[in-house]
Amino acid sequence: MGKKFYDVLEIPETATEDDIKKAYRKMALKYHPDKNKSPEAETKFKAVSEAYEILGDKSKRCKYDKFGDNPVQYDTFQKSNNAYPFGYPPFDFFNGKDPFSTSGLNDFDFFNFFGGTDPFATSGFNSNNNFGSSNPFTRSQSTRCYSTRSKTRKQALKQDPPVIHDLYVSLEDVLIGCTKKMKIERNVLNHDRVTTRREMKVLTINVKPGWKAGTKITFKEEGDQNPNSIPSDIIFIVKDKVHKRFERDGCDIKYNCNISLKQALCGVNLMIPTLTGELLPLEVNDIIYPDMEHRFFGQGLPLPKDNSRRGNLIVIFKVQFPDALTDDTKSVLMDCLPS
Repeated sequence: MGKKFYDVLEIPETATEDDIKKAYRKMALKYHPDKNKSPEAETKFKAVSEAYEILGDKSKRCKYDKFGDNPVQYDTFQKSNNAYPFGYPPFDFFNGKDPFSTSGLNDFDFFNFFGGTDPFATSGFNSNNNFGSSNPFTRSQSTRCYSTRSKTRKQALKQDPPVIHDLYVSLEDVLIGCTKKMKIERNVLNHDRVTTRREMKVLTINVKPGWKAGTKITFKEEGDQNPNSIPSDIIFIVKDKVHKRFERDGCDIKYNCNISLKQALCGVNLMIPTLTGELLPLEVNDIIYPDMEHRFFGQGLPLPKDNSRRGNLIVIFKVQFPDALTDDTKSVLMDCLPS
């Protein structure tokens, strides 16, 4: 047996032209001697090139499919002297006429050659023959080159649009991670694959430490089932719950600390809350300006890609000014404060 060109390219015999081109490109790149230094690379590269030379040409591929492993050699054989077993073209035996043609015969009478009858016009042999009802001289067609199969293909189903839900998480959830159980209701196909029923399902979401708002969690094809479409994806998008004390800024958390004008001018000792419930002492003796910040490093939220590191807790001072002052207080302040 000769080389199996389809096996060389690792493709089925039903491969399309695009399949053949893609397979050749893949195999040629894989076994090219400039890229592949293995001992067998050059041999395999030549085999791949030879296979593509045949299968990449419609005419050569058709001959290969019909006549065997080497259509080029077969074609050469047909054109060589060896194609004539008697040493001369077979039609020369019949004065240059085609004895198998039933029309245009002048010098040679095809029917007289067979006793005045057409040997191919048998629609059913009688007791004088043993071939049955089929013509013994009929050659079968190549199923690939002359396929009569329908070209129509079943239309691919389209997927329904995704269904999107918000997933609210607290800062405490993002700090340590948590598990959320989300209950959904959807249509499910019955065994007849036509009618549907309503069904409840619980989807489990493992919230990881440090997840940012906007993170998407997708459950593939968990939406309503319909006979003429692919179920939609269910997508949850992370959103931060409003916290009564802190505000998120990426991996940092901000805390607004209200102090009086007196504390801002004279200094203050404070206890700053954290997400874990711990209180951090803070002493400030310098003058505190409105919206001035103080940072506690490593007291924020975990970094999404490295949970061993955390952002900062940012304290923002909000100075509370008095609504009104008495004349005596104003007089004292005028004397005490620099102009």
